[in-house]
Amino acid sequence: MNDARVLLERQAAWQKTRAHLSWSEKIRQAEILRDAFLNLRRTRPGQLKTGNGDVAQPNLAED
Repeated sequence: MNDARVLLERQAAWQKTRAHLSWSEKIRQAEILRDAFLNLRRTRPGQLKTGNGDVAQPNLAED
């Protein structure tokens, strides 16, 4: 239970620091996070791209 309280306190502190940022800084951080997310999604193992751009999940079922 103590771990949850510490985590919530850290999250509240982080949110307070973000509230004081300028809009340009918030947008810059959002763009960095978006680019990182897209790069992770592109290189995520286990996803096979099909010819039409869809992602096909490999069949991992054991026979």
